[in-house]
This record gives sequence, C-alpha cells and structure tokens, in this order.
Amino acid sequence: MRECTLLQATRAPSISMRLLSLILPLTYNNGLPFVTEQGLDILIDSGAGRSYLAQAVLDRDGPLAERARAVGAELSCEAAGLAFPGASGGILGFDALGAGPSFELAPSEMRLDETAPPAASVVLAAKALGTATAPYPVVRCEFYGALACEVDALVDTGSPATIVNEALATAAGLFQLEDEEDEQGTTTTGLGGASVALRRCRAAGILVGGSRERPSQTVLVGDLPQWAALGVASEPACVLGLDVLGTSLRAVRATPPKRRKTRGERGGGDALSAPRDGEEWGLEMT
Repeated sequence: MRECTLLQATRAPSISMRLLSLILPLTYNNGLPFVTEQGLDILIDSGAGRSYLAQAVLDRDGPLAERARAVGAELSCEAAGLAFPGASGGILGFDALGAGPSFELAPSEMRLDETAPPAASVVLAAKALGTATAPYPVVRCEFYGALACEVDALVDTGSPATIVNEALATAAGLFQLEDEEDEQGTTTTGLGGASVALRRCRAAGILVGGSRERPSQTVLVGDLPQWAALGVASEPACVLGLDVLGTSLRAVRATPPKRRKTRGERGGGDALSAPRDGEEWGLEMT
C-alpha cells in the first residue's frame, strides 16, 4: 500500500481556508478497506462510533490523524487498551469518517469532503444506540424470507459480511442453509476477543432504504455481544456488511457542517464536525 497523499485542495473566497478535499489510496485486505498513514494500516470502519488510531499515527500530522483530532478522537489504541487485528494503525470510525460534507469508498481510493450533491434516495441516519456516546450510521432495511421484518441496520464498512441476530432471522423467516461449509462452522470475534459462532441463512431479498434491492442474499446469523451494549440484544438487529453495501459507496451529508465565523468575516467555510444524532446523509450504493 502507498503512503496517504493529498491530491486536491480548494480555498474559500474569504481569508479563511475551506476544508481540504482528500483523495487517499485505498487497499482491500481480506475484503476490508485500509488506508496507510505513517506506514501503518488504518481500517476504514463506519461501524465504529469512535475512532482509535495508533499513537505513532496520532503523533504525526497526517490527514487522518488531523481529522481524528479535529473531532476529539485523541485517545490512542494503546491508551484505550484496544487492539485491532490486521489494523496496525487503528480504525477510522464514523465520528471522523462522517465529520465533513461527504465520504466515498471506491475500489482503489477513498474520497473525503467533496461537495457534489447526492444522487440517491437511500437515507443514512446517525442514530444514538444504547449507552454509546457517539451515534452510529444506520439505514432502514427490510428482510424477506418466509415472512418479512424491518430493521435499522448498522452500516459497517469494517465487516465483509452481513450479520443478523436470531430475533431478526426468526421474525423474517430466513431460510437455514445446510451444506459442507456450514458444517465446518463460522465464527467472528466479539467484544473482548471472544469467538461467536455463526450459522448461514438465506434471505429471499433485502430492500435497502426502500429502493435498493439485494435478491437471494446469504447472511450470517448469531447473537453478537456488541448488540447488548447498543441496546438491541432482544430485538431484530443487523450489521450491514460490504457484501450488501458493495465496494463503491458514497454518503453526502444533507447539511454540511459550517465553521463558526470570526469577527469581521463575511462567511464561514465548511468545517469538520462529528455526526450528531438525527443527522442524515444521502447514500449511493452500487
């Protein structure tokens, strides 16, 4: 992977400088998106409400470190006692990823803070969940099996697969898959590093945001410990992974955050501001 580089910048007509529009090289490892900063791999993880970068990244003035500090994500992985397998530079969560006018993931690059309007009808919303101090990105989805079930699904670029809990699988009547792959077992790592057993089911279809259809979709089913912390352990819950989201997605904030004007200044430029509960984005998916 190449070192992060700044490829584009624009200035406001006032004396202050607007947000820089960033285009950063993006590489997928084991199906997950990473950007390299200070020689370390940072996972682009929208499913995390908070960013935690390695101290070696925060100690330097790279574009992602500056972004994390701008939204108050100054606690390093080491200081928080957190380790993210495969992500030596930590994770860039929704607080920093969604802090500007837009974010976009493509097969080979990540684009931040471009201001073109969204051309999508899917609504992504920031939603406070459980006891978490930062909101998470969710989109309304409907799962179809023998029955149907609607759920606010967590949009998670840090998960290669879509995972639903047993409550959703039952409510939607998802179809159990039994084959050699399922007999071998599937697991994921939960909070504290514990392994969580998952089984495979098939949805006849998933309708994302009322407009994007994903027919005959295989999903993983299991009760992740994270859902208890988010207050959804006993109700239908879903992590919407890259298998449904795709590797090209773009979210544009409905109302870009503005920097406060200083005395005598005619206009305020765009600013970084962590997502707030209830804010919305227009989401484009391939």
